[in-house]
Amino acid sequence: MGAPPAVPTRLAGQRVSDSYLGDLADYLAFVGNPPSVSAYRDVEGTIPGGGVDTLLGLAGEEWDTDGMHSVAGGENSKITIKTDGIYHVNAFARFLSDSAGFRRLTIRQNADGSPTGGSFLSSDTRDASPSQITTLSVIFDKHFSTDDVIQMFVAQNSGGSLGVDPGIRKVGLQVRWVGTGTE
Repeated sequence: MGAPPAVPTRLAGQRVSDSYLGDLADYLAFVGNPPSVSAYRDVEGTIPGGGVDTLLGLAGEEWDTDGMHSVAGGENSKITIKTDGIYHVNAFARFLSDSAGFRRLTIRQNADGSPTGGSFLSSDTRDASPSQITTLSVIFDKHFSTDDVIQMFVAQNSGGSLGVDPGIRKVGLQVRWVGTGTE
């Protein structure tokens, strides 16, 4: 898409034209259904121990209104921005029960799959829950440009491999356009 439709304007006393009504309809349709995506981990998978950040593939998809996510193998870790603007980002991960070590969730921009690539955006690190699933989350708003890529990494150091709890709203990344502007 590139940019959201402009807010149509007209001068006081100016007649309302078909063109103006068309522009207004386009703008209202965009605002009523802005670019957004909800992608999630649909299989458990195993996260290695040792505290090494691991790129998470997100092969499940709840919705994608702007073609930002692909469920195809090598591309399913990416959310690619198609429309400039400020986005609300919500990432979350649930590690299966194991009381040892820490758990970490990290979000990076334009990392190209590398846990040290691109720009760090946000992170949540917690000690493992002693008796239940450990849940991590990050929420933030940020301006993104067309073709920026958002990726999610997780790490843990329980002393061995550990699974994440797959499913909608258990391990995933949600991104929603909220407005124009810059940081």
